[in-house]
This record gives sequence, structure tokens and C-alpha cells, in this order.
Amino acid sequence: MKHSPGPWMQDKSCVGRTIVANAPDGMAFNLAHLAGDDPVQEANARLIAAAPDLLEAAKVALEYWKNSIPAYAFLPLHAASAMEFVKKVIAEAEGGE
Repeated sequence: MKHSPGPWMQDKSCVGRTIVANAPDGMAFNLAHLAGDDPVQEANARLIAAAPDLLEAAKVALEYWKNSIPAYAFLPLHAASAMEFVKKVIAEAEGGE
């Protein structure tokens, strides 16, 4: 299943932070609520709200690597590991393995 499209926003209230998205019809709905108002919850809310953009950035980076590095090129171990990590994260975010 595909996630709700971005952008996702965070909304601060007196009881915590709510992550909000827009439905295709333009109506806002709550995706998640984080109770509390401490710096850790604020950071968690920012990270969750950035998730759609982070996923898109990972896809763009992977596509760039695929299109700019010849298949026969030898990649340093750290670059190959980074590419595999990005593939894994994208698969996890999209419900794959």
C-alpha cells in the first residue's frame, strides 16, 4: 500500500504534536499523535513529518547512482554499501523487504 502523499506537517497543541496530511480531496487528517512537549518529541515529530521528502530524496539519489555509474564500474566498498543501504531503506518504507 502506498503511504499518504506529502507534504506532512506537524501541528503543536497543548498535549503534544500531531502529524497531519492532506487527503486527495484537500481535507486534512491526522496521521499520528505524539504525546508530550519535550525536545525529543519535537524532534520525532519533525522526522515523521519529513518522511515523504526523505523517501523521495532516497529514490532520487538511488536513481542518480544507477544512471551515472556504469554497471561495470568498480565501486569502493563504502559506496556499494551506501547504495545497498538506500535500497533497503526504500524497500522497508514501501513495504518490501
